[in-house]
Amino acid sequence: MLEAENLKDKGEPVKVYVRIRPELSTDPAKNNIIVPLDEKTVKIMPPDGVYGHRKSVSAMDDKIYTFDKVFTSNSSQEDIYEYVADHVLETIRGYNTTIFAYGATGSGKSFTMTGNKMEPGIIPRAIGDLFRHIENAAAVENDAFFYVRLSYVELYNNNFRNLLENASKEIFNRLSHNSGITASLFSDLDDFDSSSGAFSNQSASSSATYKLPGVTPVSVRGDKIEVRESQSAGVFLAGPNLRIPVTSAQEAFQLIAKGNKLRAVGSTQCNDVSSRSHAILTFHVESKVSVASSQSSVDGGVKSELRLGKIHLVDLAGSERLTLSGAEGSMLLETQNINLSLTALGDVLAALSKNAAIMQQQQKILANSGKSDVLDSPRKMPTLVPVPYRNSKLTHLLKDSLGGNSKTIMITNIRTGGEYFQQTDISLMYASRAKKVRNRSLVNRNVIGDTGIHTVNSEIERLKKSLEDRSLEFDKLRLVQMRDAKENSTLRNRLQELNETIEME
Repeated sequence: MLEAENLKDKGEPVKVYVRIRPELSTDPAKNNIIVPLDEKTVKIMPPDGVYGHRKSVSAMDDKIYTFDKVFTSNSSQEDIYEYVADHVLETIRGYNTTIFAYGATGSGKSFTMTGNKMEPGIIPRAIGDLFRHIENAAAVENDAFFYVRLSYVELYNNNFRNLLENASKEIFNRLSHNSGITASLFSDLDDFDSSSGAFSNQSASSSATYKLPGVTPVSVRGDKIEVRESQSAGVFLAGPNLRIPVTSAQEAFQLIAKGNKLRAVGSTQCNDVSSRSHAILTFHVESKVSVASSQSSVDGGVKSELRLGKIHLVDLAGSERLTLSGAEGSMLLETQNINLSLTALGDVLAALSKNAAIMQQQQKILANSGKSDVLDSPRKMPTLVPVPYRNSKLTHLLKDSLGGNSKTIMITNIRTGGEYFQQTDISLMYASRAKKVRNRSLVNRNVIGDTGIHTVNSEIERLKKSLEDRSLEFDKLRLVQMRDAKENSTLRNRLQELNETIEME
C-alpha cells in the first residue's frame, strides 16, 4: 500500500546538469575552452581574439561555474540517466516532472534525450522504467489502477503542431514485440551518427539546405493548439486528439517513431541534422491507489485516492549564430523563431534568478527589522520583478516547470571548441541562472478537469453492472431450463408407464 505523502509546500531548486560533448578534432587540445575542475565545477576559458586585439588573461577572463553535476565527454548514457531516473518515478506518485535539454545547435541535446539503438537516451529509458514500475505497482497492489496517455507536439515557428494527429487511428495496428519498434525510434536523430557510434562531425556542409522528412509544414493540417491554465490542472496544452492512451512501452515507441517522421529538421554548417523546432513529449499518468486514511475507524484504515502525474521530456532546438550556421531563406525564419523563443526562456530564467535574490533580501530585512517595521516603511522591502512567461509559447508551457509545481531537471549541453565560445558561455550563464530557480512540487490529488481515469472508471462500472445483469438473466434462464428438464423427465416417466400399461392389456 502506498503511504500518503506530506503535502507541505517545500521549495526545491531546479537541478542543473552540464554535459560536455566530445569534439571529433584531429587535435583535441586545440582551442579547448572547457576544463572540468571536479564533478560539479567547470571552467570556461575565452580563446585569444574574443576581446579584439587584447590577449585573454586567465585571472580576469576565466569563469568558473558550479552545478549539481558535470558530465565529462567520457560520460555514458547510463551515467546521465542514473541522475534523472528518480524524477521519472516521481511521475507515478502524482508529481509533475520535467526533464529538458538545453544548448546550442550541434551540442548533443537530441543524443542526450533520444540517443540511438546502441546507446538509448533519456526518453526510451524513461518510457521503459515508467511502464515497468506501473506493472510492478499494479501487481503488488490489487486495487491500484493506472491510465497512461501521451502527447507529442513540436513548436515550429512559434506554432504548436500535433505530431500524432493521425496516429490515434492506427494505435493498435501492426503492433510488434520485436526490436524493430524500438529501433524505429532512432530513425531521425539530431546530433548523432548511429553508424559511427559517436557524436557526428557537424562541419561537412558548406551551405544550408532545408529538408523535412515525409511532410512539409504547410502540408500538415493542424488544428489550433493553445496553452491553457487552470488552478487545479496548472498549465497544459488544449487541442483535439492531443492525448492518446497507451498501455505499454511498445505502443509508446511506435507512436513516437511516427511523430519523429513528421518533425522539422534541416542541415546547417553547424549540424548535419538540426532540429528546427522544440519537441515536447508528455506522459500523463493517472492512478487510483489505496493510501492510509486518517479516519481508520470509519473506513478500515485505507481509502482510495486519485492522482495525476505528468512528465515533460523536452528536446529544445539549439540556438544558432547565423555566421556559423549559414541559415538562409526558410531556415533563416526558423532560426529567428528558435532564437526568439530561447531568448524568452533566458529572460524568464533571469527574472526568476533575480527574484530569488530579492527574496533573500526580503528575508534578511525581516530578520533584522521585524515585520512591524517593514509594514510601517514598505519602501524598505524590495519588490519582485514580473516573470515574462507569456512572451513566448515555449515559456508559457514551461511555466510550471520553472518556478511552479514541478520537479525539474535542466541538462545543459556544451561544446569545447573555441569557435563555439559565445554559445557555450551563454549556455553556462543561463544554466547558472536556472540553478537559482526554486519550484514547489506537490502531489496532484483528486484533480478536477481532463482526467480520463474518471471516464474509464465509469465505463468499468457500466460493464460491471451489465455483467451483473447478464449473470442474473443467465441464472433465471438456468432455473427455467432446470425446471423444464424436470418436467420433461416427469413426462417421459409418465409416458413410459402408460406404454407399459397398454402392453400388459
